[in-house]
Amino acid sequence: MNKPYTSDTWGKFSKNASDESVQTYSISPFTSNAIKNTKRNFKIISHRGNLYGRDLENENKPTQIITTLRLGFNVEIDVWFINDKYYLGHDNPQYEVSIDFLKQSNLWLHCKNPLALEKLLQLNVNCFWHDKDEYTITSKRYIWTLVGKELLHNSIAVLLELNEIKLDDLQKCSGICTDEPFKYKNLLN
Repeated sequence: MNKPYTSDTWGKFSKNASDESVQTYSISPFTSNAIKNTKRNFKIISHRGNLYGRDLENENKPTQIITTLRLGFNVEIDVWFINDKYYLGHDNPQYEVSIDFLKQSNLWLHCKNPLALEKLLQLNVNCFWHDKDEYTITSKRYIWTLVGKELLHNSIAVLLELNEIKLDDLQKCSGICTDEPFKYKNLLN
């Protein structure tokens, strides 16, 4: 018989929970193997370069992005195009970066102003625009899926740590975008 587990976010399991309000899962060897098998090309995307939770001081900082890429993660960054220059920053442009920086592999470029979208589409990079959209399609045909929305085939589940997601739903996904990429990397190994 499978041991009961509880989950308050995907992959954060504890044995024998006493709180009945927490949903329990029984993970069969089949389900566990199916998840691992579907995750061979599963993308773990660091949200703004975060590694162990929100780090406001280092989010979107170019040195943090490079470090996170070198650790083997994809990275979602916020990109602005103003006065013929590219910048990183969430609420406003903070760090000037080059086109070569933006063309690095494994970056997911979240366009923060319309001109950034127009210019980045010309560079053939993986970029997207969304504001409050539940779903948006990236230039590489992934479905960027807002927190708490139904996951679709080829979805990128955004900030799943903020919303409970069933393991079976994640099997549809191509990846996750998270402030805690190491946590999920360890769970997939």
